[in-house]
Amino acid sequence: IGYASETVQLAQQTLDQFTNEAKIRKNLRNAMNAFDIELIKNALQMAKFANIGDNDALVIDAQDTLRCMDEERGLLQQLQTAIEFGGYNHNGATINYNLASQIDCERIQAAVSNAERFKLRSKYGKIALQRARHILHLRVALQQALLARHNDELWNTVSTVINATILKAMPEMASNKEIISANNLIYIHYNDSFSEKFAAVLNDAMNRMDYNWINLQLSELQHCGANGKKQLSDKYHGLVTAAQKLKSEMEHIDSYLLNGLVEKNMHLLSIGVNKAQDIGYVHHEVFRDAHTFYTQYATFDERLTRALQEFDIDGMKALLEESEAYEQKHADAQLAQIRHLIYNTPPEQLLQLQLDAAVSERDPHKVCSVTLKLKKLFFDENGSKFEWHTYPLLLSPEQWAKSGGIFASRNKLKKSFYQWTNNPIHHSLTDLKKSKTGSSNDFFKKSALDMFKSMMGVMGDRHYQQPLSLIQDILVKMEDIIPLRNEFFAQLIKQMTNNPTKESRILGWNLLTVILDTLKPPKDIENYLEKWLRDNPPENKPDDAEFYVRLMHQTLFLGSRTAMPGLGEIEQLMQG
Repeated sequence: IGYASETVQLAQQTLDQFTNEAKIRKNLRNAMNAFDIELIKNALQMAKFANIGDNDALVIDAQDTLRCMDEERGLLQQLQTAIEFGGYNHNGATINYNLASQIDCERIQAAVSNAERFKLRSKYGKIALQRARHILHLRVALQQALLARHNDELWNTVSTVINATILKAMPEMASNKEIISANNLIYIHYNDSFSEKFAAVLNDAMNRMDYNWINLQLSELQHCGANGKKQLSDKYHGLVTAAQKLKSEMEHIDSYLLNGLVEKNMHLLSIGVNKAQDIGYVHHEVFRDAHTFYTQYATFDERLTRALQEFDIDGMKALLEESEAYEQKHADAQLAQIRHLIYNTPPEQLLQLQLDAAVSERDPHKVCSVTLKLKKLFFDENGSKFEWHTYPLLLSPEQWAKSGGIFASRNKLKKSFYQWTNNPIHHSLTDLKKSKTGSSNDFFKKSALDMFKSMMGVMGDRHYQQPLSLIQDILVKMEDIIPLRNEFFAQLIKQMTNNPTKESRILGWNLLTVILDTLKPPKDIENYLEKWLRDNPPENKPDDAEFYVRLMHQTLFLGSRTAMPGLGEIEQLMQG
């Protein structure tokens, strides 16, 4: 309204002063929030010009902030000093770690702890604190890795701290000199670790004379060197040179051996085998094949002579087959004669010649082996003539039943003649003729009946306190009275036929072990007993059907024992 009195002018001055003071206070607050020392100083100067006194609360806060910033600046200087000089070798502006560095993290840890307690407010301070934390993290990991020099897991941790923690959060730290030095140290560690491991593997391969591993390690070294990934330490170059030389020698040896095998060239094989043995290159397949072939050829004549002396038919057949691989043996006259003998002589005649040779050598094993083959041919042709019921000294069921007395059931006795019974027998099963000792048939009969009761006791068909003593009684009876041996086998076969109890049958087989190991069967029962043994595989020897046939022929060849076994040995034999 155009009213400009003195009061209005005074009010206008007051309003302008208030507006200016509000602006100054706003600038002061903004400067404090920005935590910028220059802005705060300028704002305080303006407050002074505006007559805002030192006792003003905002001015007091600003002055406190300046003092806090001075303290923060000191803490930042501590952080910077700890970063630049703490825990690593420092040479001017160059930060250099080496594998002997002693990392001390206490100084930077203290600086970081002080800064964290103070709670830095400036943007630069927060960044500096974050950078210091990362450096501390790096140094802790590096300190542990250096203390455990060869622990790859700890060096992997250092690498993870750098790449997955520090550079992920602050990519600009990639140019940090300490991180660059730590990365170089990681490279040195892994390069030395590679060298040590490579040398250990290569040395082991050389000690084992393993061509494939030696070749693999040398190829890997060449590949790594070409890519510039890893470099072998200079101290191992001599080892590499020795490995290359050994590899070359192995290749020459393999060439001799392989060509010798392909060409059947004994001269090349001899060179290769001798060279391989000289350096210990003897555990690979090519050498084994070559050495076997060369050794077989070198010992061929000796083995052939031995086979002829022993008349070893299988051995001679194998040598004839082997000779096909030796070109030098193709026109050998002796081999031609042996081939004609082996393949143009009847099997029985060949086996008889072999048996004669075994007997002359007194070799029970070979005698039994050849005899078994001969007897198999014999039984294949004549087995029906030696069925057990056709044994000439065996009584007929009718004869045996007739001797049972007037009150006995003859039909029942006839039916039980060939099979197991749980009752003692009334008469011997065989025709017991008068022996050369002059003993009467009554004595034979009583001995036979007692022997059957003892057998029942041994097999558990009748209760006795000491069954092993019963076996001794059986042996004593049969030792001098040959007819009782025939009677024993007849009784045992009877008790093994249709015997319903497996335990009884097993004991019967074990009893047969004792008898055949001690006394040889009479000549007139051999074929009948063997035919029965071949037709009845033993239950106590399920994996050896010819066990008792072989035992019988061994005893036939060696003869009966001159001294009967004691209770201890009988017990062992009864255990199978």
